[in-house]
Amino acid sequence: MQAPNRKGAQEGNRGGVGGSRIHGPGRETGPASAVPSGPTGSTSEAGSGAPEEPRPRRGRLPLWLRAAYKRLVPLLSRVSVNLRIRPPRPNLDRDEDRFSALPDDVLRGILEHLDLCEVVRARAVSTRWRHLHHLLPRLHLDVRHFVGANSAVLITGNSPVADVMEAFTGALCSLLSACPPPAQCKCAIKTLSLRFFPMSDLSSIGRAVEDAIAGGEIECLEFHTCSPYSLRTGFNTEGLRAELGQLFMSFSRAYPVTFRWLTMLKFNDLVFGHSDVTDLIRACNRLRHLTLSSCGLVDRHSVLKIDTPRSRLHELCFIGFRCRWIELIDVPKLTEVRFQSSRFENPPVRFGYVPELRCLFIISRIISFSPPLALSGCLPWSSRNFSNLYLDFGSQMVS
Repeated sequence: MQAPNRKGAQEGNRGGVGGSRIHGPGRETGPASAVPSGPTGSTSEAGSGAPEEPRPRRGRLPLWLRAAYKRLVPLLSRVSVNLRIRPPRPNLDRDEDRFSALPDDVLRGILEHLDLCEVVRARAVSTRWRHLHHLLPRLHLDVRHFVGANSAVLITGNSPVADVMEAFTGALCSLLSACPPPAQCKCAIKTLSLRFFPMSDLSSIGRAVEDAIAGGEIECLEFHTCSPYSLRTGFNTEGLRAELGQLFMSFSRAYPVTFRWLTMLKFNDLVFGHSDVTDLIRACNRLRHLTLSSCGLVDRHSVLKIDTPRSRLHELCFIGFRCRWIELIDVPKLTEVRFQSSRFENPPVRFGYVPELRCLFIISRIISFSPPLALSGCLPWSSRNFSNLYLDFGSQMVS
């Protein structure tokens, strides 16, 4: 018997493995593909008569989601290495995206590197991201995010002050709201920092903050209030700033729980009554930092007196404060005072009982025809252990 052709045998073997070509009427098709024929996983060759089942098609992720993932991959790698956490392998057969497969610790590490606007946008990436902002240790919400980059100019046109504050309040209530089931995550915010305009209705802010204090673990509460108008526009008059100052004082009296929890207060472009500053310090039992920038008293010729023997105030900062002079009568926990202004009488700051004072910075440009400055009047008699002392009186004569 004659041996079969070796080349023909090799071609026959390749055809038996699934590489044979099926010749239809008048044309030649490509290699036959094997498809699942049932739950047992057996295969049948195309053209054998068995019905071919279509493969389920898995839709691709949207372009914006894939772009966001590519930007977060390097950050995710660094966070995973630092936390020594190896994320589980995602199961793409169950239509899980890669973000949903990450542990909460890794997701929280990613969110901590983003500002709040990016955190809010990231909530749309995955269903598991919607409530992860509750796990952030610090939450900072700034009204300027709702105005744009030029927040120092007068707000007119399509962004009136009321609409901006309404958007700010809605975002705050949403971020501080409790997690609905099945998430039910406990709020872990340690520091809550809010910058807002002191408008007529701040009740929603007060209630939201009080609920967060009652149900969370907030340790530091910071308020930064400012006028929504710029000084250079001409609309930020003394009367308007005084009105905004009284609106904030009404807010402090309406929500005493919130203000008892405050640890930092910063004011810009507000005018207060004769005793408002002292009343605020007394109402804020936990207040440690107070900054007054471009502020003043209604009567510029009156003296700002601070007599708070029970306060925990550590730092006082006055920048461009308008009054006759500042007198610190009794502030026992005060450790640092910063003062920068002009148009004051000598000495601009007068000290009473401040035994813990260690850092003193005074920059005062007194008018040229003022009498010589007595340097002894600028230094407190109750504290002599300074670690930082900076005095700058320009060309003023010192005696």
